[in-house]
Amino acid sequence: SCGDYFCCVVKRSGRVACWGHNQFGQLGFEDVSPTVCSSGPEEPGVPCTMTPRPLADLDSVVSLVSGEGHSCALLSTGEVSCWGDNTFGQVGASDNGSITRPTIVEGLPPDDPVVSVTARMNTTCVALSSGDVACWGARMTGGETVTVDDGPDPRNVSALYNMVQVELSDIGLCGRLGSGAIRCAYSEETSVGLSDFWDAVDLGCASDYCCLTRSSGQSMCWGVVPEVLAGFPMSTPTLDLLPVVEFFEDEVTP
Repeated sequence: SCGDYFCCVVKRSGRVACWGHNQFGQLGFEDVSPTVCSSGPEEPGVPCTMTPRPLADLDSVVSLVSGEGHSCALLSTGEVSCWGDNTFGQVGASDNGSITRPTIVEGLPPDDPVVSVTARMNTTCVALSSGDVACWGARMTGGETVTVDDGPDPRNVSALYNMVQVELSDIGLCGRLGSGAIRCAYSEETSVGLSDFWDAVDLGCASDYCCLTRSSGQSMCWGVVPEVLAGFPMSTPTLDLLPVVEFFEDEVTP
């Protein structure tokens, strides 16, 4: 999982290791090394490490997501632990500074474990075992999309319910229901469903497009779909589901 100039991985052991820039504690530790990196010739150097370093206080990690300058891990206990830039409360901690150690998000129902977590820019959202969806951090907008208010306290997104998976992107907050249907929120109270497809088994979103995988194995995408996926240039957003181009080994040019 990668953010802005940093990446983290989950190892088979359930431990996490991170590398890259660390000016906000996004690597999960307070960097005291003299190494500095720059994102450009005119950019000031920031603390960094190019060697993956394990996080000392984090294990039993099931999945990992990253925003612009923070990361969150879903633990086997159903809890969520976050670290990094907390300017907008995206880490879920009351301190608005940099959170350099993994910190359990407070305010989530203790008897309703998290089953899915997603992050985008300065926002974090989760799906709970009850099917409810909660978000915290910066107000996430994409066009007319408004899904959460500022702050570290998790807020319920009533527009999405019965969710088993959630994904954030610039075009909205989308979720997959247990039935295989997909819905996307355009406000805390309003969402729309993607018609004709009720057999999604997975959902993934990038900056300005999302893709689903059907039970047949077919993948479909919507939003500003990259040409490499759609097979033709896409310059404007679309809510039409476009089939992903199938790639065959004998068509690849060395």
